[in-house]
Amino acid sequence: AYRKTTFLVLVTVFLAGLVVTRSVPLGLVVTLSVAAGQALTVLLMTVVGWPVSLAAVPGAVVGAGFGAVFGICLVRWNGGAGGALIGPGSVLFLGALAFASTLPWFFIGMKFQSDMAIVLGVTALLQAIAAVVFVPALTAAFQKS
Repeated sequence: AYRKTTFLVLVTVFLAGLVVTRSVPLGLVVTLSVAAGQALTVLLMTVVGWPVSLAAVPGAVVGAGFGAVFGICLVRWNGGAGGALIGPGSVLFLGALAFASTLPWFFIGMKFQSDMAIVLGVTALLQAIAAVVFVPALTAAFQKS
């Protein structure tokens, strides 16, 4: 279920990036950034020993939505599609804030809800990091070609 959902999310992110940026390469930049964030999330979950379960899917999908917003903002901030309201510092702050806001769920006894919230927070933070790292690099690479 996770792979199928991730594929559908990436297609949706590409279409949203395409509509907002009005550019296929910039839509691809946003999509690749979100894909990198999802890969980082799965890697972290594997290293820590969290199962990629049904509880993880909703959190990861919403986290990918964060990643799409972060990527689009940074594409626009980099001058790829007009001005933007937030830059890399704000993206990292929002990712960290989303992560911090889910930490209280770690101490709540409701296993399914707490797993979903923690995955959401981790995914949002990793999506912010991926956007800050990959969007400028990919934008520069696509502008050169």
